[in-house]
Amino acid sequence: MEELDNILTLGDADLISVLPEYQQELVKTILHNSNNDYIEASNQWLNASIPNVAKFGGQGDRYAFREAVQLELEKYLCGDPAYKKERAELTKLGSNAKTFVISSITAAISQALGGAAPILAPVIVLLLINMGKISVNAWCAMRMKAKADS
Repeated sequence: MEELDNILTLGDADLISVLPEYQQELVKTILHNSNNDYIEASNQWLNASIPNVAKFGGQGDRYAFREAVQLELEKYLCGDPAYKKERAELTKLGSNAKTFVISSITAAISQALGGAAPILAPVIVLLLINMGKISVNAWCAMRMKAKADS
């Protein structure tokens, strides 16, 4: 999916810029405090948002909820039929559609999890940045291996 590959090659600042300003500043602070560990930063974001996560299916466990978000992101990016329609919509976009791409992914996943998109958007951005560091195919393979090992 070329549109997503284009998004993943953007720099951290470009992806973070799709978030509202108040979230951008919080995400930058969390990233700094976690030494740019994107997974830890997503956990810290969810920890800061834990009352909201709990009511949307997170059961108050930020690690389990981040894993649920990551699982849905995996389904979205790695070809699961559950997100076929949403992926097809992305192919109609031009290359300058980062905000729409992030919003579309967030909306689809928040609907699947019953979560609030404003809480999930920073987690999606952080996980996409993390994934962009290794490529979509390698990330999908890594996730499949991790599931097989567990």
